[in-house]
This record gives sequence, C-alpha cells and structure tokens, in this order.
Amino acid sequence: MPQHLDAGVIPTLLAIAINAAFLVLFFEVIRLAGPTFFAQFNYLAVPAGAAWGALIFHEHLSFYFFLAMLLMFVGMFLTEFARARA
Repeated sequence: MPQHLDAGVIPTLLAIAINAAFLVLFFEVIRLAGPTFFAQFNYLAVPAGAAWGALIFHEHLSFYFFLAMLLMFVGMFLTEFARARA
C-alpha cells in the first residue's frame, strides 16, 4: 500500500460505493413497488435491531419493548386489513 494512503481510505471508499449502490437500489424498489410497500420494511428494522442487540451485546429486552412491538404490529395489521377491505 502506498505511504500516502492511510488505513482509513480504502474502507471509506468501500462505504461510498456501498451507499451509492444502496441509493440506486432504493429508488428502483420505490419505482417498481411504490413508497407504501417500501415503508413497510422499516417495521422489520426494529425487531432486527433488537435481535442483533440481544445477540451481539447481550441486551435484555423489557416487557415494555415487547408491548410496544405488539402495538406496532397490531397497528400495521389493522392498516393493511382496512386497505384490503377497501
């Protein structure tokens, strides 16, 4: 590796490339499936983040977390159910 490149340059360039690819894919999914469909993936981020926190950092999830998750999924179900009936 040349001396004028420090250790952070290559990871930074890789992060830029990954983010650029993500943006292209992000807008393509929105174009094909619509913004409402894509927004539902945000509901998956919450349990995924909690699961990774529990697995990697041994976090303990409280009753209130599970209550909030239940309310979130009930709200999502009711929204989808009402839209399917219309």
